[in-house]
Amino acid sequence: MNVFDLPNLRYVRRILMLLLCFLQDSKGVEDFGDVIRDGGGALAKGIFRGVTGILTKPIEGAKSSGVEGFVQGVGKGIIGAAAQPVSGVLDLLSKTTEGANAVKMKISSAIMAEEQLLRKRLPRAIGGDSLLYPYDEHKATGQVISFFFSASLNLL
Repeated sequence: MNVFDLPNLRYVRRILMLLLCFLQDSKGVEDFGDVIRDGGGALAKGIFRGVTGILTKPIEGAKSSGVEGFVQGVGKGIIGAAAQPVSGVLDLLSKTTEGANAVKMKISSAIMAEEQLLRKRLPRAIGGDSLLYPYDEHKATGQVISFFFSASLNLL
């Protein structure tokens, strides 16, 4: 049995494609690390498909249709060698756009979360006995005024 037999070629190519699939993750792009991983994987996969197409398409064509199939396979391999890397570059650009959008969404959600974290009321006043009493807005206001007054005296 020859390594270049059609079933063996498909088997080897399938194993190599599975190895390349580990470069890509289906969870989506969330930040620039994912852009590098997913986009780089897509680019590598496109280059890989182009290079392997040059080798496998003529052999597949020769197995199925003889010399005429070999010539057709050479043509398909050359076209694939040009088209597949271009497809990989386009995937890389797509992933870059997804990553930029994901980072923008993270920043905007962080800003929204920060706006939601603004105080609803002044801090609770805690007396000298260090006991926790129910909130009293009048005492809380007095504590803040006292804090700012003592802080301004420390600056002098």
